[in-house]
Amino acid sequence: MNKNKTTLIFSILLIFFLFGCIYTKQEHRINQFVQEQSDTNSQLNISINQSKHFVPLNCSDGTLNGYCSGYKPYFCLNGSFVYNATKCGCYPYQILENDSCRNGNECIDGTKHNSCSMKKPFLCYDGNLSENSDACGCDLKEIKIRNKCRLKNDCKDGTLDENCSSTKPFYCFNGSLVSNATKCGCLIGYKQKDENCINPYGFDVYKEYVWSYSSKNYNVVLGFNKSLVALYASIPRTYLCYKPCPTNWQEDFYKKMIFDDRQQLIIDMLVNSVDEINSDKKLKILITLVQSIPYDYAALYSKSENKYPYETLYLGKGVCGEKSLLAAAIISKLGYGVVLFSYEKENHMAIGIKCSKNISNYNSGYCFIETTSNCSRITDNTGTYVNNIKLKSEPNIYYITDGKELDYDTVMTDINAKKDFENAAQKIAEIKEILNSGISANKYNSYVKEYNEYVEIYNSYNKC
Repeated sequence: MNKNKTTLIFSILLIFFLFGCIYTKQEHRINQFVQEQSDTNSQLNISINQSKHFVPLNCSDGTLNGYCSGYKPYFCLNGSFVYNATKCGCYPYQILENDSCRNGNECIDGTKHNSCSMKKPFLCYDGNLSENSDACGCDLKEIKIRNKCRLKNDCKDGTLDENCSSTKPFYCFNGSLVSNATKCGCLIGYKQKDENCINPYGFDVYKEYVWSYSSKNYNVVLGFNKSLVALYASIPRTYLCYKPCPTNWQEDFYKKMIFDDRQQLIIDMLVNSVDEINSDKKLKILITLVQSIPYDYAALYSKSENKYPYETLYLGKGVCGEKSLLAAAIISKLGYGVVLFSYEKENHMAIGIKCSKNISNYNSGYCFIETTSNCSRITDNTGTYVNNIKLKSEPNIYYITDGKELDYDTVMTDINAKKDFENAAQKIAEIKEILNSGISANKYNSYVKEYNEYVEIYNSYNKC
């Protein structure tokens, strides 16, 4: 009984063992089959991807797939147009609103949406006009300021609005010259302090100049520094260069004397002392000042070298070359083109101011002005100068600076005055001959009035 029971238990355990082995083997085989099946599928997928060529469809208007069409606001998606205002935007005359495009409203003056009005600088946006000079610009007589426009208001010295003056550190803003050293800088040797430029030399000598023009008296007080005067006196009047020297070395030499930074302040003071709106008249007033400065005969006979304009003003006298350099500094400061006429044979120098070529001297485009004769007229180079000099030779012309030219009428006024002067001189000579011919008292008296009229014309020519 016990033996049979033991046999039964053993048989049951054997059955369980065999069943477990069979199940394990089958699961292994299934797993192996699944793995093999997976590898096969992988190979199959690779084969399919390598052999398939997918070409995206472009849209009918030629727009590439995945791009916005030129017909806003459509987007090309696999050959079909899709409305997408957010991505593709709207036309300039439309407004994007809630992913849609709608036409913008016109403005009250008839300007289309997103367009500039005829009245600058206004831009129309959905029925509203607003200033936008960046987009619409300004009128010719206006200037752009922070996306708005205002009327140009140039300064009295000729500086254009919103530009630096030639007189550093001044800046022209809306008709007024204001110190702006940061924007316009300082002259060489001057130091910036805030927006101003400090003169390191200071003034320890003051001189007054008094002269008249057109029956009006003018005066100016200028400040000088003795140390600067001594500095100028110590500067050699030589031009250093390596051979061969430039052909225009003399022109360059004169420019350095005229435009030396250290004397620009006093030239500015002189120019700004004359309050005259008409530029040509202001020039003639200042040239009359230079002409009124006494001639330095001692310097002529000692054959000393030319002085800087600063020195000429300080000493209050000068020879033809020195007065010409001073006049050139003033004329260029006023914005005119200027040259030096140098007469080697006569050992003389004068200046030329840019003018119309057909009325200029020597067909040069520059009108002659003598600086050593009081009230000398424009273009008149027929005078008799120091040491009885008459100008007969063609001068060397040294170009100092380009700029504006004298008004045609300004020059013609002096040319016609010269003709009247010459005619008066001829008539005076003729009447004198008649009066000295022993005519009767009655006939003599009949010529007196005419004679006096010509004398008045003759004398007025040499008046400023």
